Amino acid sequence: MVNKKKLVAIIIAREGSSRLPRKHTKMILGKPLLSLIIERIKDTELFDEVCLATSNLKVDEPLIEIAKEEGINYFAGEPEDVLDRLYNAALKSKADYIYGVGGDCPFVDKKTIEKGLDIILNLNFDFVCNFSPATYPDGLDVPLITINCLKKLCEEASMRSQRIHPFPYIFDNEHLFKIKNFSSSVNLSNYRLTLDYPEDFLLIEKIFHELYPMNRKFTLDDIISLLNKKNDLLKINSKYILPQQPIAYWNTLAYIDDLYKDLVILIEESRKSDSNNDFSKVIDNYNQAKKILNELTKRAQYKKENH
Repeated sequence: MVNKKKLVAIIIAREGSSRLPRKHTKMILGKPLLSLIIERIKDTELFDEVCLATSNLKVDEPLIEIAKEEGINYFAGEPEDVLDRLYNAALKSKADYIYGVGGDCPFVDKKTIEKGLDIILNLNFDFVCNFSPATYPDGLDVPLITINCLKKLCEEASMRSQRIHPFPYIFDNEHLFKIKNFSSSVNLSNYRLTLDYPEDFLLIEKIFHELYPMNRKFTLDDIISLLNKKNDLLKINSKYILPQQPIAYWNTLAYIDDLYKDLVILIEESRKSDSNNDFSKVIDNYNQAKKILNELTKRAQYKKENH
């Protein structure tokens, strides 16, 4: 604990990925990927507790079994409401500060997390991250949030995209929160260390095989050094590397897809409200749709001008 405040790392993971199903139970060096993530978090010695936030679907029961075997807490909730699962896992853990660890981000890095913790613990921010814009590799995301900020998000975020992706609501409403982005001293955003596709897993597996036997606490610096020495590794998943974007989530294709789905939902709800003469609801829906269209328009304009 820091100043009697509890720091909890919460791993957000479920097995129902459409691009790479059951990715968290894939084995590397005889261990499930989820176990390796838990191990790396524990090895940082920065957190009072580690917790798993997963779904209540049968397919995710193996993740709960891994959590039990690794001696960590867990919460299982609605599959499509990541924000609710994260918040309830934080409540169950009695967290004051939360580090949201993506289950597709296996290379938890102590030095990177320490930079963020130093800011949020000492400078009174609600939310601190390193991906707005990103200067770290995709997969080295460090979102840090206070329990009060997370509670506000869970209570106020209403759109499907805001529930599946926990933090866009913050960036859409920056006037409501005290937020801070921290950057790498060297721009490393052209490296991809996340897990969405089979090629990503192949690269992650090779990195673990190269570095883990010598030092299970290998760092981001060790990974970058390895990749720079062995350029053939860089080519494995290079086709999925996306250009740096100025706004958080603009390169998160799943989030963009969910924004389009939100538009469809808003239009359908507006039709029903219109037929029921609930014009206040129609206006609210149209205003929400305008915000989404504005965000998508700005993103398209940026891509047109820069790519």
